[in-house]
Amino acid sequence: MPPDKLWPINETWYFHAGANEGNNTLDNITRVLEKRYGPSRNVEEFSKKAQLAHYEDVRAQYESYSTQWNNRKMVVHWMMNNPWPSVFGHLFDAYFKPGGGYFGAKKALRPISVVWDYYGERRS
Repeated sequence: MPPDKLWPINETWYFHAGANEGNNTLDNITRVLEKRYGPSRNVEEFSKKAQLAHYEDVRAQYESYSTQWNNRKMVVHWMMNNPWPSVFGHLFDAYFKPGGGYFGAKKALRPISVVWDYYGERRS
C-alpha cells in the first residue's frame, strides 16, 4: 500500500479485506482489537495487535483439535496462504512470510502441550 494510505484505515485497506459485510471495512476486526487491546495509534501498533489476536485465535483452534486426538478426522484451515496481499485470515502472507496464525498453530501442535480439555475424561 502507498505510504500515505497506511494510516488511518481507509478504502485502500478495504480493497484487501474481503467482501463480507463488516469485514470489507474492517469494522469487526477493529472493534474486537480495540475491546481486547485498546485503540491503536498507528499502523505498526494495529498490525502487532492484529497478529497477536490471530495468534490467539489459531492457537485455540488447533489446541481444541489436538485434545480430541482419537476422534479427529482433519482440519482444513481457511486460507493457509493468500494469493495476493490481504490483511487477515492466513497462516502465511502472499510473500510466504509466516504471521501470527502460523506461530499459534505451531505452538498448539507441539508434541507435548498443556491445554484445557473441557471434554476430557475424569481420572482419579
